[in-house]
Amino acid sequence: MPVEMIWAFGLGLGAVLLFLIEFLVPSAGIIGAVSFLLVCASIYAFFQVGEWWGVASVGIYLVLIPIAINFALKVMPHTPIGRMLMLGGPDTEEEEARKRAERERTEREQAAALIGAEGEALTDLRPVGSVKIEGTRIEALAEGAMIDAGTRVRVVKVEGSQVKVRRID
Repeated sequence: MPVEMIWAFGLGLGAVLLFLIEFLVPSAGIIGAVSFLLVCASIYAFFQVGEWWGVASVGIYLVLIPIAINFALKVMPHTPIGRMLMLGGPDTEEEEARKRAERERTEREQAAALIGAEGEALTDLRPVGSVKIEGTRIEALAEGAMIDAGTRVRVVKVEGSQVKVRRID
């Protein structure tokens, strides 16, 4: 095997390795440019072996390079570094569902913690108004009759985002 052929295959292999590294290491395209230069050097080395080898290498590179770039662009967003490089990319459906479930669970826990809590009506509840419970202003619905401002109230039920309160006698 001629030395030029060893060089040609070695440069081609180096180009492939640098191309793979380009998609794992952010280098602003410098590694990709060096990879391209190695492809050109590989083609030159193949032409040194023979005209047929040179033309074949050009044809193979013209087919494989677009396939490799397309594959890398599809794979890169799913790699850890690719996810870090993507600014505000869309979350996967599983991640969104998990976040939504976590948010709903937190809201349910907070609502359940309010039941039985006591506070004071900040405005008249006719039947909706503001109450202050545990230092937090909350929109509430009076259960039963109207409740005047300044009256002590207790949370009796929480349904979704609606807090129902009753006057404390």
